[in-house]
Amino acid sequence: MATETIKKEHMYWVDLTRIIAIFLVVMIHVIENIINRWNEYPAEIQNIANMYNTLTRMSVPLFFMVSGWLLLPKNESLKDFFYKRFVKVIFPFVVWSLIYLVWGCGITLAGCKPTFISRLIFIHGTYHHLWFMYPLIGLYLITPILRLLIVPDKKYILWYFVALWIIFEPALSIANLFFDFRTNFTSPMATGFIGFFILGYLLGEIDFSKKQFFMASIVWLLSLVFIGVSTYFLNKHAHKFDYFFYYFLSLPVIINSASGFIIFRYIANLPMLATGWFYSLIKIFTPTSFGIYLIHILVMEILDKRNPFFEVNTDIGNPLWSIPFVTLLVFCISFVIVFILQKIPVLKKIVPS
Repeated sequence: MATETIKKEHMYWVDLTRIIAIFLVVMIHVIENIINRWNEYPAEIQNIANMYNTLTRMSVPLFFMVSGWLLLPKNESLKDFFYKRFVKVIFPFVVWSLIYLVWGCGITLAGCKPTFISRLIFIHGTYHHLWFMYPLIGLYLITPILRLLIVPDKKYILWYFVALWIIFEPALSIANLFFDFRTNFTSPMATGFIGFFILGYLLGEIDFSKKQFFMASIVWLLSLVFIGVSTYFLNKHAHKFDYFFYYFLSLPVIINSASGFIIFRYIANLPMLATGWFYSLIKIFTPTSFGIYLIHILVMEILDKRNPFFEVNTDIGNPLWSIPFVTLLVFCISFVIVFILQKIPVLKKIVPS
C-alpha cells in the first residue's frame, strides 16, 4: 500500500510539471509574434515580452528532465523500449511532420522543392516547433546505454557527468562570448540536452526538505531576474533579438530549470495542492500534453492568419494581458481538439496519451 502511495505522489508531480511545461511552450510561440519583429515595437512592449518570455525558459528543459526521471530507471528489453517509443512518440511525430509539411507547402507540395522538403524533414523539422523531437529521439537511442550508469550506490558518477556537461556546454559558451576563449578540448557525450536527461533522474530521486524548497525558490527567482535583466541589456538597442541568455543550454537557464524542477517536485505534496479535485483536474490535462505540443502551432496560426474573422495574436491589446490571454486560448482549444481526437479509435494514435 505504501508503495502505491509513493508511486502516485511521484506521478502527481510529474503530471503537474508536464502541464506547466507545455503551457509555457505555448507561451513561447505566442510571444514569437513580438520577438520576430523586435525592432518594430516600443521599449514598453519589448520589456513585457521579455518578462513573460523569461518565465518560459524552463519549459523545454523540464520535459527533458521529466523524461530522464521516467525512462532511465526502468528495466526493460530493447524491443519493448523501442516499440513503446515508436507507438507513443516516433509514429505521431512522423504523421505530424507530414501534416505540417502539407500545411506549409500546400496540399500538392508545389510550394516546396524536393531538396527543401528533404532539409526540412531531416534537419530543421517541417515546422519550427518540431525541432524538439530530434534531440529527444537522439536521447532515446542512447537511453539503453545510459541505463547501465544507473547504479543506486554510485550516483556520484552521474553527478560527475553533470559537472562535465556544465563545463563543456554552458561554461565554454560563456567563456567564448565574454572572454573570446576557445579550446579544442571536448567531451563528446557531455553536450546537448543529455545533461537535463540525467539531471532530471538525479533530482527526481531526492525528497527535498522545506529548507531546500525555499533555497530552490530563491535561486529560481534570482536566475529569473538575471535572465530577464541580462536579455534586456543585450537587446536594448538591438535590431534583431539576441537569444544568448534565453538559450535552453545557457547556464542561467539550466539553474532556473533545475530549481523550477525542485519547486514542482516539492509543491505537488503541499496540502493546498495535493487534494483529490486538483489531482483529478491535472489527470485530465496530462494525457493531452504531447498532443497539445504537436497541434498548438496549427491552432495558433489558424487564429492568427487563417480564419475569416479577425487576427488573434498579441497585437489585440496590451501584451501584459494579451500574451497570457492568447496563450490560454490556444492551450484550451488545443486541449479540446486533442481530447476529442483521443476518443476516436484511429486518430488517437497520432495524439497518444
